[in-house]
Amino acid sequence: MVIPKVNNPGDICFVDRMLDGIELARQLRRNRRWREAENIWKDLARTGSEEAREQLAKYYEHVSRDYEKALGCLNG
Repeated sequence: MVIPKVNNPGDICFVDRMLDGIELARQLRRNRRWREAENIWKDLARTGSEEAREQLAKYYEHVSRDYEKALGCLNG
C-alpha cells in the first residue's frame, strides 16, 4: 500500500492522511512487516510527524539495533 504524498501541511486532508499512515504502519508493525512500516514512518517523519519519528526510533533501537539512527530520529 502507498500513502499519498503530502506536499502541503496546510492541506485540509493533511491530518487524515497522516493518521491513515500511522494506522497502516501500526498494522504492518503488528504483522512484522518492518520494512514497509519503516518506509511509511520515514515519509511521515519528513512531514513533521512526531509519532512517526518516535516509532522509527523504537524500530531502529529494538529491531534493527541501529542505535545511532535511533538517536538521530529523536534529535533530528
